[in-house]
Order: sequence, then C-alpha cells, then structure tokens
Amino acid sequence: MYNITTYNKGVSFCNLISNKLINEFNKVDFDHKSRITVTDHGNFVIINGRTSIPSFMNSSEILNQYIKDLKINRTLNIIDLIDYNHEFKKQSELRIISDLSTSLKISNLIESLEKNYVHDFNIDIKNDLIFSDIDISEILNEAEFKSYKLVNRQKDFPYVSDDFYGMSLDLEKTYKFYLNYVTYNIFSKQLCKDLIIDLKINDTNNVNHDTVDLNLYSESKITSMMWLKSMILDLFKLQPEEITKKFDLKNHDFEKDIINLNSKSWQLRDKTKEMITF
Repeated sequence: MYNITTYNKGVSFCNLISNKLINEFNKVDFDHKSRITVTDHGNFVIINGRTSIPSFMNSSEILNQYIKDLKINRTLNIIDLIDYNHEFKKQSELRIISDLSTSLKISNLIESLEKNYVHDFNIDIKNDLIFSDIDISEILNEAEFKSYKLVNRQKDFPYVSDDFYGMSLDLEKTYKFYLNYVTYNIFSKQLCKDLIIDLKINDTNNVNHDTVDLNLYSESKITSMMWLKSMILDLFKLQPEEITKKFDLKNHDFEKDIINLNSKSWQLRDKTKEMITF
C-alpha cells in the first residue's frame, strides 16, 4: 500500500518529522548512525528507533517550532521512545533490493496532480485499488491508473514514515538515493519501464566494481540484461564518496523532496546521451 499526501498530512508529514530529527542529529554529530520511525496516531505522535547520539533532545519543542515555521496548523503531542547512545554493529556487507517500477508509476500519477491539489489517498498496486475520501476519478482517467477501482474511505490512522527519511547518511541511504538516480536515467532513455535492482556490496570498507554484485530484473527491457548491467557498471560511478560529492549529500536537506512531490533531487537526467544501445 502506497500513501500519497501533501506534506502537511499522512506519510509525507511523518517523513518531514523524521527528516527534521535527522537534521538535528547531524548538528550534534554528522557521523552519527540513526534509524528513526515516526508514527502519527492523530492525537499523538510516537518517535521510535535508535541513534548513536548520546543525549536526549527536546523533540517536542524542536518539532512544534518546526511545523509552526512550515505554517502547519497543528500542535504535536510527542512520545519519544528513541534509544539514544545506541551502539550499532558495523556492517561488512550491504544488500539493497529496489523495485523502481512502482516508483515510476507513482511518479506518473503525481505528475497528473495539480500542484495546488490537496491529495491524500492510498494505492494498492497489487489489487488495482485506490482508497480516497475525495473523488479523484477525473485525474485517474488521465493517468496509468485509469483501470483502478476507486474506493471511498475515511481518513485512517496511523501513518508511518518511510525508512529512507529516518536514516542517517550512511552507505544504505546513499545507495538507495543513487539507485533512484540510475533508474531515472534508464527510464528516461526508455530502455525499460520496470526495473528491479539487486545491489550487494561484499566489502563496505572497499567499495569498487570488484566488490559490488549487481543483478537486474525487468519484464519490459529492450536490450539484454547483460548489456544493461555492463552499461550501469561502466557509466555510473559506484564509489560512495563520488556519489556524495556529485549530489552534495552532506549538505543536502531532503525536506524539499518531501514537500515538492513533482521534483526530486535525484531526478538528474545527465547520462542518457551516453547510453548507446546495440
């Protein structure tokens, strides 16, 4: 189930809160390790997770001032259950499986929405259902979801933040971001319309083409998977420091990605001209 909302409600609102906390942690120690989840129950918000940041923060004061600055008319009653000063085990390996075909489909629907349109609905990709408390049938007729059944539903709680926005900037977050960029260029070149990327890093201390295992799956490819894999490895730099530098991730605030659903920072189409198909 995928939730699409404007930033002042739903999953997007939870993502803003998660992202704000990570930004506050960065001020204390940029090299911190954190995994934070925000759950909105309507009458109160629960913040769960773990962080290497040693001391408790006044999250209520910080977050209520933050949403006030965003002109969101709400006061948060916050239950902070974060495990501070947590000691994370170092990962020698990392595996990320990313299904970007769904992301593309969702993006196409978002592009069909007017920028000032207040939307809050859930999409069940597997069962071709959209749950909404407002009539969006006119929009669906212009999008890839015209065959979906629209089901009326009242707003329901809780909403839970996406994992990505509650992560500190480590290898996992860096590569999740980068895979969106890679796939965006591949889709823009129309090499396929669906793509699952299975990325495994066998040695996180020494990331290079020899320590990266890449597997691809697509039902709409116009070229071989072997060629597509070779093209990705040749064209896209996989070293984390290169990725961080290219997108200036150490100074990047993902807030704008949450607020502006129609434009993401990874939507940089700069490799399509170099993709020569055979």
